[in-house]
Amino acid sequence: MIKNANIGVVLVTFNRLEKLKKTLESYAEQTLYPQYIIVVNNASNDGTTDFLAEWENEASPYKRIVINLSHNLGGSGGYYAGEKEAIKLSASWIMVADDDAYPSADYIEGMDSFIQSYIGGRLAAVCGSVVEKGSYALWHRRFKRKGFSLEYSEVTRPEDYQKKDFEVSYISYVGPVMNKDALQKVGLVDKDFFIWNDDIEHMQRLGKYGKMFCVPRYELHHDVDSQNSALSWKSYYGLRNNLVLLKRYFPLRFLIVLSLLTAKAILCPLKGKCLQEMRLRLTAIKDGLVGNLGIHPVYKPGWSLKKSV
Repeated sequence: MIKNANIGVVLVTFNRLEKLKKTLESYAEQTLYPQYIIVVNNASNDGTTDFLAEWENEASPYKRIVINLSHNLGGSGGYYAGEKEAIKLSASWIMVADDDAYPSADYIEGMDSFIQSYIGGRLAAVCGSVVEKGSYALWHRRFKRKGFSLEYSEVTRPEDYQKKDFEVSYISYVGPVMNKDALQKVGLVDKDFFIWNDDIEHMQRLGKYGKMFCVPRYELHHDVDSQNSALSWKSYYGLRNNLVLLKRYFPLRFLIVLSLLTAKAILCPLKGKCLQEMRLRLTAIKDGLVGNLGIHPVYKPGWSLKKSV
């Protein structure tokens, strides 16, 4: 008899068909299946839509649901659509992850086991560890920073991953399993962030419901490309959304960081940076200050200094 965990899964994908196939295969190989998998297709144009039409109708030990969005709503909008659907379903816990994150075969079973054995009060979320290029990616799980600092969080340490489990304050959207009751009380991910910092803002709210833990023996292998530090459309959302997060929850830090970022933006030409960079930074600062969220009409996916005129 097939047994399913009291956990559902929400995945968001955009134009990464081969990675998506590998991801879905990793869920098909779980030692304990989820109740369902929801795949939110963020208007992909690489064959993903046709593939998912077949995948959704294949025989499976868990329910398969595909949500095809008419246009790209970013990671935030995609996760919101998936979580909104998941809230209606029977599983009491909802896992979210990227389309390039491959859980170990015992990931669902490990999360389910921790949830069932937990006796420490209200549990908001649990997660495993994230492995990138053969090493633990420490920044995916974070603690609240003690004392005053411009940084409100600090990354986990290698020695934390030698423990059976440890409490965390922030979990990236790579593999957290969230309590549905907590989601109903604190709300879903903020869809208007578009990308970046949406998961951290969400965890800030979830932390008010209950505790969050990492159980490092259960791993997600994150198949990421090399990071590119060049200024791009993503830089706008990173700057803007960080300011929004600070303004909502860390007002003193917000004022200091706002001043520093404004000075840095104004000094761009003096540092040999182009006016386009100064404009991007100042636009992000203004929008973060007044709360203009959603996708920006200029800084859309694909924008870069090189392509801009």
